[in-house]
Amino acid sequence: MRDTLNGNARLQITRGDLNVVDNGHKTNAPPPAPVPFDVISSSWVSRGGLARTNDLIVESPKMQVRGKGQVDLREETIDLSVTATLRDGSQAAATIRGPLDDPKLTIDRSKIFGDMLYRLLQGIISIPGKAVTHILLLR
Repeated sequence: MRDTLNGNARLQITRGDLNVVDNGHKTNAPPPAPVPFDVISSSWVSRGGLARTNDLIVESPKMQVRGKGQVDLREETIDLSVTATLRDGSQAAATIRGPLDDPKLTIDRSKIFGDMLYRLLQGIISIPGKAVTHILLLR
């Protein structure tokens, strides 16, 4: 079914907190604080099992993230490019690529707010790919 999936979808989640799982933290260190967000939204067009978005938006009290990319439902992979903008106009780019159940986040954390962006995006991609697949009833 995933190989031939065609259609449109829209996602919008409002006001919440992302609990971040950062594998780079020491096991005896306290977990990072949840990252609040105002809106996570996107629209998707799927053709032949390849879902694309050009309007991924994540708004939080401190920044706005915009992105575009694709999820290959046949291969269960993701390839997204995002740019985060702080309220003062500072920007940082990031990519999210790899298997849905273990995507890799690449970002320049040397930027002043790179760590905050990393935590926000890590919270989003820590949603297990298999759970997303089940939510979309693709299996």
